[in-house]
Amino acid sequence: MHAGRKGAVLTVARGVATAAACTLCGMLVLGLLAGYTGITDATIQTANQCLKLISVLAGACVAVRPGGERGLIKGALVGALYLLIGLAAVTPLTGSAAAAPVLAGELAVSIAVGAAAAFGMYAVAGESLAVSVALAALLTGCMHGVNQMLVVSVPAAFRAHGG
Repeated sequence: MHAGRKGAVLTVARGVATAAACTLCGMLVLGLLAGYTGITDATIQTANQCLKLISVLAGACVAVRPGGERGLIKGALVGALYLLIGLAAVTPLTGSAAAAPVLAGELAVSIAVGAAAAFGMYAVAGESLAVSVALAALLTGCMHGVNQMLVVSVPAAFRAHGG
């Protein structure tokens, strides 16, 4: 394998591992909160969605150094691989899978957050004002999409499937 490709694969793998580690730590905290407090299932579901996004953000930031090349691709790959590996690990354990539209939405958000984090790392390198303005617009759009998913789409999907 070409040295550049090998390095890119390793940085993406490092980002996915970081995202997985963040998720495991966060799930431990959520499990403790669920066991020792009276938080509701809706709160846990919302916190779980936020944890996934934070994990992808952390993984993408690890995979893409400030000003790194091919950052958008690496960040998007971290988001996609993190979600797909997570689904492949969890689905057999639970014995059920979410509906295709919900999975597609989660995949799209994971890819967008990974790419946005990578774009942010590029902007941190101080390349230009235009990049910073574009980043602000992209992040605003991503957060609007996440808010839409958490407030409207996810509860409706859970109600439709008996949750």
